[in-house]
Amino acid sequence: MARTQTHASPTANLPIRHVDTIINVDGEVERVRAYVTTDGTVIKSVVTPVMVRFMPRDLAQVAFGAALLGIPVSLTQEAWEIGRNLPTANAIGIVILTLILVAMLAYFTEYRQTRHRGHEIEYVKRVLGTYLIAAGVVTAVLTLLGIAPWQTEPLAVLKQVVLITLPAALAGASADLIR
Repeated sequence: MARTQTHASPTANLPIRHVDTIINVDGEVERVRAYVTTDGTVIKSVVTPVMVRFMPRDLAQVAFGAALLGIPVSLTQEAWEIGRNLPTANAIGIVILTLILVAMLAYFTEYRQTRHRGHEIEYVKRVLGTYLIAAGVVTAVLTLLGIAPWQTEPLAVLKQVVLITLPAALAGASADLIR
């Protein structure tokens, strides 16, 4: 019976850690993750873009994600009724909650490591843009379905849009994470 021998590299038994560094290459923010042994030997480096700018591609991803979850929720009578009967203070609370959740998702996935690099405006644009795009998708769907009586009950429709925008915005923000 033949035996095969494997030769372990000199670093095979050393613990490995990763070191993340944010660099700017020709105006683009990149994350360099280096896998390093305790003696300082770099085993592997991976470079990935950090998505700090809110680009047209991101708009399309947010719109698609918002439609992906916003349309099914827009088709439920429960959402119509809850939105119609929702107190105005609660609707404002849902807007704030939605913005906080979208902001947290964006911050912890892309902006945390670049917080001291002047990307605050892009961060605010991404959060507000995600919310407004999701609300626009929901508004369009409710209007096209004939569920939104804008002329007779605009406040009720607005509260329906706010309610349905919560899952739509989270789905849009999640779809925006796709590279």
